[in-house]
Amino acid sequence: MSFVEDGTIYSMKYDASKETVQSLSMIRYGQEITNPSVIKEIAACFQKWARRRGVALILELKANEHIKVPFENLKPQSNTANESMSPGIEVDDAELASIVLEILQKGESTAGELIENIQSQDISVSHSQAAAIVDIVDAFKSPEKSLDLNDCMDILKEAAEVEERPSLKQKAKPPKIEGPSNQPRPRVK
Repeated sequence: MSFVEDGTIYSMKYDASKETVQSLSMIRYGQEITNPSVIKEIAACFQKWARRRGVALILELKANEHIKVPFENLKPQSNTANESMSPGIEVDDAELASIVLEILQKGESTAGELIENIQSQDISVSHSQAAAIVDIVDAFKSPEKSLDLNDCMDILKEAAEVEERPSLKQKAKPPKIEGPSNQPRPRVK
């Protein structure tokens, strides 16, 4: 099970038979973050997400143990540990862009709902595609921009390129060149 909020993808692997969460993780800027320091943040986000849907989700966090989820409303999702966020058929950018645009024009309100709708059609959504869908929804809701199929495809391509880059670090700024324009002006008394 996963959802997207503010460009971050939160994922939970849930074992329905044992009523335990096998793992919690989040993906920000195409990078998966699973270190223990963010587990509480992820759990808090899942609790907020569940509260918005009227579900009482209690995550009991214990060191080096499974996280207990004592409620029945959580739908287990079979999720394999591969590149794809969801099982299903992989589609190209053009097809995904047309599906996203079609759903948006019908009135889907959030990126999370839109992704769930696409996944319910047995279509695979990768992490970069999910991040792009968030950007597409934001652009679609923007009053000054009308979004067409080409815009959607551009956003999807851009997200895929960002995911393929080996480093997302900012380039070092060139050193300042001291010259007459950079000298402080003398104060006039």
